Amino acid sequence: MKDKIGILHLEDSFNDSEIINATIESAKIEYNYFLADCEKDFLNFLETENIHLILSDYNLPDYNGNEALRVAREKYPHIPFIFVSGKIMEGVAIEKMLNGATDYVFKNNLERLVPAIKRALNDYELEIKRKQVEISLQEKKEIIKAQSGKYIQINKELDFQNEEKEKRAAELIIANKELAFQNREKEKRADELFIANKELIYQNEEKEKRAAELIIANKELLFQNKEKEKRAAELNIANKELAFQNREKEKRADELIIANKELAYQNEEKEKRAAELIIANKELQFQNKEKEYRAAELIIANKELAFQNREKEKRADELIIANKELLFQNEEKENRAAELIVANKELAFQNREKEKRADELIIAKDKAEESDRLKSAFLANMSHEIRTPMNGILGFAELLKEPELTGKLQHEYIRIIQKSGTRMMNIISDIMSISKIESGQMGISISEVNINEQLKELHSFFKPEAEQKGLQIFLKNDLHSEETIVKTDRDKVYAILTNLIKNAIKFTDKGSIEFGFGSTYPATTVAGGSCRNKSCLVSTPTTALIEFYVKDTGIGIDPEKIEMIFERFRQGSESLNKKYEGAGLGLSISKAFVEMLGGKIWIEKNPELLETGNNLNGTGTTICFTIPYHT
Repeated sequence: MKDKIGILHLEDSFNDSEIINATIESAKIEYNYFLADCEKDFLNFLETENIHLILSDYNLPDYNGNEALRVAREKYPHIPFIFVSGKIMEGVAIEKMLNGATDYVFKNNLERLVPAIKRALNDYELEIKRKQVEISLQEKKEIIKAQSGKYIQINKELDFQNEEKEKRAAELIIANKELAFQNREKEKRADELFIANKELIYQNEEKEKRAAELIIANKELLFQNKEKEKRAAELNIANKELAFQNREKEKRADELIIANKELAYQNEEKEKRAAELIIANKELQFQNKEKEYRAAELIIANKELAFQNREKEKRADELIIANKELLFQNEEKENRAAELIVANKELAFQNREKEKRADELIIAKDKAEESDRLKSAFLANMSHEIRTPMNGILGFAELLKEPELTGKLQHEYIRIIQKSGTRMMNIISDIMSISKIESGQMGISISEVNINEQLKELHSFFKPEAEQKGLQIFLKNDLHSEETIVKTDRDKVYAILTNLIKNAIKFTDKGSIEFGFGSTYPATTVAGGSCRNKSCLVSTPTTALIEFYVKDTGIGIDPEKIEMIFERFRQGSESLNKKYEGAGLGLSISKAFVEMLGGKIWIEKNPELLETGNNLNGTGTTICFTIPYHT
């Protein structure tokens, strides 16, 4: 801690206070010391000063450590509380630890005070960090809640866009109706134009007929004019002949009668020809009138044709305008359809994004909660697993100082101290191994190993421990002696089997334990697992595998926890009140070692477990693993 820590000491003896104060000063701890010898001062310091640690005597004249512990745990549960007292019964000390005391130190053994204080302050810092993690988790929950509000706003905007799309769809329906109406009008106009074209064709045919008749009439008139010219020429000739005859008559008096007769005859002929000429003139006048009538009709027909052409042009212009309008409406429809498609794609994308973010938030929340729970469980488990053997070592080491201790009790206490020390060393060794594995510093050393001798050594080592629990332990080997010498990492294989056999003995109360290895078989896939160390062995498709197994008749494993049993710091029971000790690292380390050697590890489900779906009858556990078989 960077700031000075506040230590509140409840003590009625000034000399003891000075000794304890000097002991703390010798550890070079920066602190502020507050001494209280009664309840009033004790409560006042707690309320007014920044206290990080409480030291308390067990018995005081007007106050006692039990009451001080009760008050501290009710009002300030996070502050560590250590009893520093004279002689106190072990049962009483254990009871106070159960009631919330952090530790207890005897005044005649103050060398334990400084480690106890440091351990308590370390626990205090861990508690502060845990609360900070809780605050951070709460802030994350509030952020998630705020993001949920944003998603609600996005949903509202999405609803608004849907309403706009519905309006545009309604407008598109109206536009389609108008377009259908215009198409019907255009069809009507097209029908009218078709009728007008038929009428125009009929009129053109009539005009062509009348023009043909007019041509014939003109030809007839031309023929008559030629006939008239011929007759006029003949008349001129006749007049010349008449003048010649008159001269002849004057010359020929004698021929006067004959000439008169001829003249009379000629006059008659002239009258006839004059009558014919009158008739021809009347016919010519009639034909001229007919020509005028037909010319007037032709003018009217031309005017009608010009009017119809102008109507056709107007209707063609209207048709062009209608086609342009139709083309514009079709383009608008296509634009709106494209906008609708884009809007639908955006809507689908937004929905997918919302679902992804909701799933991510749920996964993040679950991971955060699981991480916080595992961290809390790990810290509590490590604290419990380390403090339990340490308390046993320190407590029974203190009991060894008793002058009246018998030899039998002394040997028993030493055995308990050795057992607790071994447990402590195993925990520290597991933590160091898992740290090296995580950091990639764990290497492998390949050498020739006699698997059969190694398993016999393990059988001899664990046989006394198994028989002490009333268990039978068997070793099975299906390979010939010359086939049991392989190239692998001896220490890794030994550690894997040691962890598995330890677990089998720990979780089996009655029955037997069997371990060994079976025949080899070729590997069909490249092994290696999830090993993070570059020196891991990787088997090739031609490398054979050797299979080991450890089988017990113990309590078995809950089917729901088979998948997570190989994870770090995970156990079948994560409660501090669990029946079996352990840090939850053995199977995780074994899995890492197996994968480093290029094999894999798994738990076989026995038939009874598959049929019943539970493991309440203690059907036992079989754990198998393989490693490459390099002979």
